[in-house]
Amino acid sequence: MQLVLKIILLISLAGLSACNDDGANNSTPSSNQNGNSLAAIDSDNDGIKDSLDCAPQDVSRWQQLSYQFQDQDQDGHLISFPQVNTICSGLQLPMPYVASALGKSVGDCDDSLETGVHRYRSVNLYTDSDQDKIGSGVSRDYCIGVDVPIGLSLTDSDCNDSDNHVYQELNYSFRDEDKDNHLIVMPQIQKICAGTSLPNTYLATAQGKWIGDCDDDPVTGGSSYRMKSLYSDTDKDQLGAGDSQLLCIGDTIPEQFSEKNGDCDDSDKNKYQQLDFLYRDRDLDNHIVPLYSPEKICAGAILPNTFLTSAVGKELGDCDDNPETGEALYRNVTLFTDNDGDSYGTGASELVCTGLAIPENFSNKAGDCNDNNKNEFQELSYHYRDADLDGHFEPTSESRQVCSGLHLPSGYSVTIEDQQLGDCDDGDVNMYRLLKVYADSDGDNFGTGEGEFICVGLTLPNGYANTPTDCNDENENIWQTLIANYQDADGDGYFSEMSDSISMCISDDLPVNYSEKKPRSLDCNDDPETGVEEFQRLALFEDLDQDGYGNGDLPLSVQCIGRTLPPSLSIYAGDIDDQNPNIFIDEQAYEEELEIILD
Repeated sequence: MQLVLKIILLISLAGLSACNDDGANNSTPSSNQNGNSLAAIDSDNDGIKDSLDCAPQDVSRWQQLSYQFQDQDQDGHLISFPQVNTICSGLQLPMPYVASALGKSVGDCDDSLETGVHRYRSVNLYTDSDQDKIGSGVSRDYCIGVDVPIGLSLTDSDCNDSDNHVYQELNYSFRDEDKDNHLIVMPQIQKICAGTSLPNTYLATAQGKWIGDCDDDPVTGGSSYRMKSLYSDTDKDQLGAGDSQLLCIGDTIPEQFSEKNGDCDDSDKNKYQQLDFLYRDRDLDNHIVPLYSPEKICAGAILPNTFLTSAVGKELGDCDDNPETGEALYRNVTLFTDNDGDSYGTGASELVCTGLAIPENFSNKAGDCNDNNKNEFQELSYHYRDADLDGHFEPTSESRQVCSGLHLPSGYSVTIEDQQLGDCDDGDVNMYRLLKVYADSDGDNFGTGEGEFICVGLTLPNGYANTPTDCNDENENIWQTLIANYQDADGDGYFSEMSDSISMCISDDLPVNYSEKKPRSLDCNDDPETGVEEFQRLALFEDLDQDGYGNGDLPLSVQCIGRTLPPSLSIYAGDIDDQNPNIFIDEQAYEEELEIILD
């Protein structure tokens, strides 16, 4: 059945242009990449040729279908498009696309899959913060479903949207916030946001209560309702001071107020009248300060002991009469600042008020060269300097001075010994001698190149060596050149002399098959192919009876052999009967032959 429908569709679309895989109309190419005609190709085998198939690579899509509505959240409320659109599809439009709005609501305000399934209508709502079903403020549009969301309302008459107990404006003319039955009259009718009735401190009529409360504050006004002129009496001595104040009080005069005036010190009940004085001794050290003219002080019955009318028994001229600092200070002395307490001062002199002793941080001696260090107070001369304190000194161009104590500090000296003279870097304790070094790139402590002089200490810095003999400065495992004069080509442990010596860059020693020195005996056959079993050249005697002793009368046979003798040959001569293996020695001849062999 599906194939029949596709054939019918193919016929109906015969006059239309083909569409691409995204559903958009494009011009139809005449052939594919292989040059085959597209009119005869059906890439996805869906019965529709590629030239008419809008999705030639997708068997589930082949035709363009029209739609004008969308219902993504599938809540039956549609979004309408301004014009008809098409999409490449199969037999039917895919969700959420809809061709007709029949039986459904058009105008969904939220078609989102995540949030839109219960939201479809746009309503003008007010904020309802206290959730009393009455809103306030400026309305705005909300996308909702059947119910109005919590915190929102269709009405906007709430006068206090933060309290669900109050919601309407009520009139009042009187107020009694302190509930003392003394009312405040409003200058005109006022309104208050309330519930069903006025709060109990707000009244529409006076209801027979006393009018004219001067303090209706709920905290302070319970016992205050009348106005009276009073003076401040801070010290509570029943005598006030300052200007009168009109206060709201109750039945009694409040504490710290008085109806009388004239107190000269309302902060001290023991001071209430003015008395005259001529001298001061605030620190009570019997050194007094005279006044230019009589002054007055607020006192009680008599003057306080630091105020005097007579100088009898006292000394005039106190330089510090401060009660906190002046008890031991009374005379002026010329002193210098001594910050470090070394008894040497500095800077300009100043007149200091003191007692018998010189005060701390002052001195009567000047000339401190460093007043921030008690160990440095005088200038001492030096001729040599060791700034980095490494024991190596540099001479100064002329005699210089340094601020010190009794002796020159470390790093300064008048005289030095010869081994202490000379420092190529007096700013670094680890650098003090000039040394010619060579670049050591591979870190094997053997350098190369022309070399350079640098300032060093006991050890050389990385990248330098004190010998220039490295034959390969890119390999830390080889560093010296040795000459190979002998070799063991056949590997039998015996060396032969090389025709030409070889120069080798190596580490500690030549390879095992090379030698610089001549061996005790040379290999008589060092050929790698034939010489492994032949290494020593011997003169041999013929030994016909093979008894180990040869015939010395016959000529010697000189041969290159290994560790075993060839058959019928011996290194010994003197066989007196070389045809009989049991007879071979002549003692006298043996001794003679032995001497020949030894020679």
